[in-house]
Amino acid sequence: MGSDVQYWGQWVLKRARKEIGHLYAPDSDGSVPVGYLWARAINCPNPTCRASIPLLRQLWVCNKPSRKVSLRMIPVQAEKCCRFDLVEGANSVKCVQGS
Repeated sequence: MGSDVQYWGQWVLKRARKEIGHLYAPDSDGSVPVGYLWARAINCPNPTCRASIPLLRQLWVCNKPSRKVSLRMIPVQAEKCCRFDLVEGANSVKCVQGS
C-alpha cells in the first residue's frame, strides 16, 4: 500500500507543478514556497495617495504557546503597497501588539 500512496502522491505533485508551478517561483535560496497568503485590498481614498491597503483580520500565522509566528506589514511608499515579513518568537508578539 505504501508504494501506491507514494506513486499517487508523486503523480499529484507532478500534475500540480505542471498546472500551477509558475505561481510558486523558487526563492533566492532555491526553496519553493508551499503557499501564499491572500488578502482583500482597498485603495486609499485620498486622491493623491491611492495606495493599495490590505484588509487583514489578524497578523498571526501561528499563535500557540510553544510557537509564535506573525506577519509584519511593511509599507512600500514608492510602490504604494505593503510587503510582509514573517516574524518568529518574542519579536512576533511585539509585532502583533504594535510595540
